[in-house]
Amino acid sequence: MTSVFLTGKDISCDPQRVIVSKTDLRGNIIYANDVFINISGYCESELLNVNHNIIRHPLMARGIFRFMWEQLKKDNEFFAFVVNQCKNGDHYWVFAHVTSTKDIHDNINGYYSVRRMMPEKLKPTITALYEKIRATENGLDKKRATKASYDFFVQYLKNNNIDYNAYICNLYRASI
Repeated sequence: MTSVFLTGKDISCDPQRVIVSKTDLRGNIIYANDVFINISGYCESELLNVNHNIIRHPLMARGIFRFMWEQLKKDNEFFAFVVNQCKNGDHYWVFAHVTSTKDIHDNINGYYSVRRMMPEKLKPTITALYEKIRATENGLDKKRATKASYDFFVQYLKNNNIDYNAYICNLYRASI
C-alpha cells in the first residue's frame, strides 16, 4: 500500500537511467529493475506480486490511467507523464512508455513499462493540465471520479484536435 502522507519532496535520478517494470494482466508487478526499486524506496519483496498502483500518487488523475488501460487493451502503446509516490512520501515525475507483452500465440499476457525522468521544464505544463483533469474528480467516489476525469480528458483532446501519443511524444522531444 502507498504511504498515507506526502512530503512534497520531488526527487530524481540520473536522466540516463531507465526505470523498468513488468506486470501481469491485472497490473501486478512481476519484475522491477534496480533503478525502480531504488527510486521507489520499496524492497523487491514489497513490490513483486503487488499492484503497480502501489506507487500511484494522488496528483495523478484517475482518468489518465483509465485512458492508458483502454489503449493497452487495444494493444496500443501508451506514453505519459506520470508522477509516482515513493514509500517515504517523496515523489518523482517520469516519461513513461508502456506496451503489452505477448505469449508465443500472440496473446497479451502482461505489460512492460520503461520510464525516464521527466524533463524539469515540462513540470509546469503537465502539472497544470493534470490539475484541470483532477478537478473534475473532486467530491466523487472512485468510480465516478475516474469516469469524470476520463470524459474531461477525452473531450479536451477532441476540442484541441490532439492525437494523444503524438502530443506527449512531441512535448518530450522538444524538451530534451
